Formats: sequence, C-alpha cells, structure tokens
Amino acid sequence: ARRLLGLIGPLASEAIEQFRADWRGHVLTLTGIVWGAAAVILLLSLGAGFTQFLDLGFDKTGDRWLQLDDGYTTTAFGGRRPGRAIDFEDEDLALLRAGTSSASAVAAENQYLVSLETSLRTRATVVSAASASLQHIQNHAVRRGRYLDTGDERQGRRVAVLGAELASSLFGATDPLGRRFQLEGTPFEVIGVLERKGFQFFTHMDIHDRMAFVPLVVGRRALGDARAVHHLYLNLRRIEDEPALREEARAVLWPRHHLSDGDDEAIQITSVPRETEPIRNIAFALTVMLGCVGTITLAMAGVGVANLMLAIVNERRRELAMRRACGARRTDLLLQLVVETSVIVLLGGVLGGALGLALAFTITLLPLPADIPVPRVSTSVVLTTFAVLTATGLSAGLLPARTASRIDPAAALRVS
Repeated sequence: ARRLLGLIGPLASEAIEQFRADWRGHVLTLTGIVWGAAAVILLLSLGAGFTQFLDLGFDKTGDRWLQLDDGYTTTAFGGRRPGRAIDFEDEDLALLRAGTSSASAVAAENQYLVSLETSLRTRATVVSAASASLQHIQNHAVRRGRYLDTGDERQGRRVAVLGAELASSLFGATDPLGRRFQLEGTPFEVIGVLERKGFQFFTHMDIHDRMAFVPLVVGRRALGDARAVHHLYLNLRRIEDEPALREEARAVLWPRHHLSDGDDEAIQITSVPRETEPIRNIAFALTVMLGCVGTITLAMAGVGVANLMLAIVNERRRELAMRRACGARRTDLLLQLVVETSVIVLLGGVLGGALGLALAFTITLLPLPADIPVPRVSTSVVLTTFAVLTATGLSAGLLPARTASRIDPAAALRVS
C-alpha cells in the first residue's frame, strides 16, 4: 500500500504532462465534466436556496401555532339547531389559558382595516388588537422601543407598535417613538417599531411590516367591537404535542359552545405544523430531484471520460505492455489509469465548480423580487459535489484501468 501511495505523485505529474501535450483531444470530454460539475453546484444551490427561503418565510411568522376561528354549526346538538353562529369571547381566551398545558402561549387577536391619521399623513392599513403574547407566537422582533405587555392590557394604555414600513409611511424620517396617531378619533402613542420582515408565509406577503399592533381591549373599545374575539392562537411547546393540543382545545371549547364531537366546522382549527409539513416535503423532494439531475449530467460526462480512456488504452497498448514486460504489476497499471482519469475529472471539476459558484453568485446579485428564492451555496453543497466528482472519477477510470491491467505483454508486443 505504501508503495502504491508513493506512485501517485509521479503518475499524477505524468498524467498532467500528457494532458498538456494532447489537450485538444480532451477538450470535449473536459467540457462535459465542467458543465456537469457546474450543474451539480448550481442545482444543489437552488434546492438549498429554496429550502432556506421556506424556512425563513415560516420563521418570520412563526411555524408552531394553531389558529382557531369561529364558524357555524353543521349538526343539531343538545336541542340546538344546526347553522348556529359561534362567536368567541374573552371567556374562551381565559379557558384556553387555563386548560391547554401543551401550549406555551395563548393569544387573541382582532384585525380591522382602518385609517390611521397623523398631523401630516393618513394611511389605510390593518390594525391588530391583540394579546401581548402574540409577539412570541408570530415572532415579532422589536427594532426600537418595546412591544406590548400585559400591563398595557390591564391598565388600558392607548399605545401601539408599528411595522417597519408603516412607521416610515406615517412619520417619514422622523423618529416615531413617542409620536401619536389617531385611530377612529382615539389617540395612540407609538412605543415600538418592529424589525422589517419582508416576504413571509401564512400572511399576506409582508403585511406585518404594514400593520399596527395595539392592546386587545383598548383596540376593541376604540373601534366599538365590545367583547368579540376574532381569532385565537395556541403556540406549541413541542411540535410533537400538536395532536394533544388540538384535543385540549376541543375539550375546553366544545362543551362551552354546546358542540357535537364531529362538528369541526363550528370551530375551525388551522395547524401551521400540519400545513407546513407537505410544503417542506416538497422542498426536500425538489432538492433531491435537482441533485439527481445534476448527478446524472455529471455521470453522462463520466461516460465520455471512460470512453476516452478506453481509446487511450487501445492506443497505448504497446507502451503498457512494455511496462508489464519490465516488471510493472497489474496494480501499477490499474493505478496509472485511475490517476490519469482522476486528473481529467479533477481538473474539469475545479473549473466546473468555479463556474457553478460564479453562476450562483451572479443570480444572488440580480434584482429579483423578495418572493423569489435565490441559490444558497453551503459547505454541504460543495462536499456533495466533491463526493459526486470522486465517484464519477473512480467509476470512469475503473473499466479502462481493468482493461489496461489485463493486457498480455506477449500478445501486445508480437509483431504482426
């Protein structure tokens, strides 16, 4: 083994010299390897970029909550007719907080499309009157100031947190903290501005950047909405507790609203983990498919390398036979051809990898919309490409090397 390892350096140098002497005969084969390696890098980067795009989109909105929406009963139960409207109230929120041990946070939210007014500007937007715990459920990161807290709810403070885009739209370059705006004639003071989220899932694009968030009770009072609750949210402690949390919510709310066990339309439960699972599976399948396409492209180039090396073996039969006659072992010839093949594949892989990285980087510089994923080059992408190149080089060199190692010196040197 030590002897064979010592031969790799000289054989590689010899292979490089032979390539330089006859590079024109290798151009087409080398081009195939270059394009195959570039395809693997680019396609795997696109798949990784798409997966990261999904992960970021889910993370910006939160990816482990359940949303409960009231609806209408579809079956008669307890002497009550079907078609009865179910309306959430504060008591539902209190019962969920007390009866859902699998939830790390429980929140209520009402959304209103209204106009906000300052001394200089008026903007139509969505106002979220919500519990303070909604921040942790939907991952609202504060850039300046602070978010709503339970004290704001208890004391009825008329305060608001603005999305990044709404803050700029209402106050321009002026610092919005401490500024006031009118919500249906009620003044609110800005106490915080959120980090810009950009494109996200499970909302209308970047709507959180254009929203205002106010305490639930104060917002309802300002908009004359009494005790109604439009949406309820439950945040999972652990993803695997999702079925248990659904059952806990049913155990709390179904008896209160006199619902039959099979009536799932009266209170609709939307589970973000369940909604995201098939999307994540599609992203994984897409990444695998793109990787397979790139690998097949590189494998086809490897077939070209194998054919080239077979032709080289036939042309150099007398040379290889002389080496055998002078004492070279079969393993020496086997190693020689594998090294020569690997040099071609490695050279094409380096050039192709550089091309693929350049293409991926160029795409990231294009002014693409925020909802279009871009390639993401990672260590795993580079390592996978290297592994595919290695397998291609060994596979392409194996058959020619075995053919060379079986040359009969007497037959090859016989003068015809």
